[in-house]
Amino acid sequence: MPCREWKRIVAGVCLVPALAWSLPSGAQEASPLDLSLAPLSSGGAAEALKPPEPLRTVWGRRAFFTGLALIGFGVLSLVVAKGAAGEYDRTGITSDRDRAESWAGIMFASFGAGAALAVAGAVLWFAPRSDDGAFQAALAPGPEGRGLSLGITARW
Repeated sequence: MPCREWKRIVAGVCLVPALAWSLPSGAQEASPLDLSLAPLSSGGAAEALKPPEPLRTVWGRRAFFTGLALIGFGVLSLVVAKGAAGEYDRTGITSDRDRAESWAGIMFASFGAGAALAVAGAVLWFAPRSDDGAFQAALAPGPEGRGLSLGITARW
């Protein structure tokens, strides 16, 4: 595949977070619905009666797709860094080496941040809802009666 096609594919992948941010979240407060005005044959009333998604799920989806876009930007940076490294091998000009090293640094940062966001987003998106609000705290004496130990656990 030529480099131009790769750039188009990666640019398309980078548009995914824009779509994820523009989707309605459904996490806003539900407004009262007058069912007497809704026609019975349409699915509009049934859709309006669905409970809103928890904010954790909405932000999980947004973080996941933003992470995927950062990974896509990392792939684009990899292509540019590889091109600059090939140019340095061919010409030996040090500015090409510096450009390749800069793009390689951007690549590693994009891959790292993208992977972290994608994993965190997937965990938030697919975590079971039964764990919402689970929080416990405990205060206990330390060993041999010296000091205190504070333990806090939370789940999402």
